[in-house]
Amino acid sequence: MAKRELPSPDLLRQLLDYNPDTGVMKWRIRPPELFKVPSLAKSWNRQYAGKETGRLNGEGYPQILIYDRPHRTHRIAWAISYGEWPSGDIDHINGMRTDNRLINLRVVTAEQNRRNMALHPCSKTGVPGVHKRARDGKPRWIAIISVKNRMRYLGTFLNVDDAIAARKAAEVELGYHSNHGKIRDVAAPKRNR
Repeated sequence: MAKRELPSPDLLRQLLDYNPDTGVMKWRIRPPELFKVPSLAKSWNRQYAGKETGRLNGEGYPQILIYDRPHRTHRIAWAISYGEWPSGDIDHINGMRTDNRLINLRVVTAEQNRRNMALHPCSKTGVPGVHKRARDGKPRWIAIISVKNRMRYLGTFLNVDDAIAARKAAEVELGYHSNHGKIRDVAAPKRNR
């Protein structure tokens, strides 16, 4: 099955009104020629034109259906603003998946995107890559970090502070974003289609 082409930035600008300062995207009024059945334009415009777009997908990202194909809102925002679809991943700098202000978006590699992830909710230490392991009845702290999609062992430590220090030093050395591992509020209300 052939991959469908992405809608052009020009078409996106016809369909959507994006405010780069607020990150809000709304449907524009559609002329009849943009419909397969032109008589549907009036009904569609009455129902959607001027309303905010997007619904959260299963990963917490707002997405928009454009001609029955879902597209993540942050990628659309980039295409509208720069006249081309992003060449890599889009990272939300502050880690909030619903914050699509242009100042909060940057094109990165998948590796760079992983270096700006929120703290996993199951973390017991409050620091990614640091966990407790008991051997011989004695607690030990393990520190690890991801490098090029592989886990690098940083050491086993007698106390959690030393494990955290090793992890933080490795983050600096490897160029992790300063927001990496922070607790972030990613909840947001669902929006209209």
